[in-house]
Amino acid sequence: MGNAIRKVFPNTRHRFCSWHIRKHETEQLRSYVSRYSDFQETHMKWVNSDTVEQFEATWEDMRIKYELENNCWLSDMYNQRIHWAKPFSKDIFFAVESRRAAEEDEDFKTMNSRLVLSSVYPIEAKACQIYTRKMFDTFKKEWTEAITNLTHETITKTTEESTYRVGQLDVDNKYWRIVTFCSLNQVSITCSCFMYEANGILCQHSLRMNRCKRHNDEMGGFYGQKKKKMLHDICFV
Repeated sequence: MGNAIRKVFPNTRHRFCSWHIRKHETEQLRSYVSRYSDFQETHMKWVNSDTVEQFEATWEDMRIKYELENNCWLSDMYNQRIHWAKPFSKDIFFAVESRRAAEEDEDFKTMNSRLVLSSVYPIEAKACQIYTRKMFDTFKKEWTEAITNLTHETITKTTEESTYRVGQLDVDNKYWRIVTFCSLNQVSITCSCFMYEANGILCQHSLRMNRCKRHNDEMGGFYGQKKKKMLHDICFV
């Protein structure tokens, strides 16, 4: 890839993907982390060096202390340091670097950490598999509220559409949200809080009614194919 980039974009610098670097770190450095109690801290100090001098000095200390000559991957990363290390890219402008770094960090945390479930319901376990850590944390708050603090009352109900008022018992029901199930062509759900439309996560009011009604057909198919698959996987478990 590096050769292709140099050929097509001769005035640009190829920078390695930080997500892939972290993924390989987990695989390649596991033995050092288990063998040396301070290796991870020293390695992070090296990776986060602010100056070239600090980077080089820390590398030399690591190389000697942890006998890194035999680690081909880490030695190769050092040899290609201009493609990933911060001190060697300060003169380069990366237009989407901060956003991509945040996304990559979020994906990395999701893949390499165990999320804690707050209930035994399959819907939460399914959401844990689909959402990133940050989105799942938001979902879990909505789900916890749905199963512990909310109630509902029926407003209208027909074979094609049902409307409910959903909220907390200690809150005047005039402030409750309106949740509507429609099954005219395919089953869909909308809520007057519009959380899904704004954030792509089902709100506590919709989750409350999903749990109560247990619609086991195509509830998630109402905002595009990609989100249809996500919502269908979450809701119909």
